[in-house]
Amino acid sequence: MACIALDGQEIEALGDKTILQVALGAGVYIPHLCFHPQLDFLSVIESLERVYQGGKERTGKEGEVFEGCNLCLVEIEGQEGLFQSCKTLAQDGMRVRTDSPELKTARQENLANILERHPHACLLCPQVEGCDRKVCSIH
Repeated sequence: MACIALDGQEIEALGDKTILQVALGAGVYIPHLCFHPQLDFLSVIESLERVYQGGKERTGKEGEVFEGCNLCLVEIEGQEGLFQSCKTLAQDGMRVRTDSPELKTARQENLANILERHPHACLLCPQVEGCDRKVCSIH
């Protein structure tokens, strides 16, 4: 068991859980997309060399691993940088901040990057159950 502080609120984490799992279990909201219950854990998806979006070809590096949505970023006291709460395990004594101007800016930039390359709404799509997430059936 680990005891962590989320925005000053002491929370017990049972077992090996990520900061995001602990936060959601305690009713503390941290923005997230790739940990959405209707989606597979997206960090295992690899990119294709070529996809088509709105009739336009987009190329990239085939086989690159998706690094997540980066909306669940948090700050950890005593450590430099921002951390993905969906991948960072809660550790005893950890002091986590989920809301700051730096976090808001980073999340907005990451969301803008997602929307720029992915304008369709997968979560609302009627084809979500059978989608291969490679070719959009709506566009």
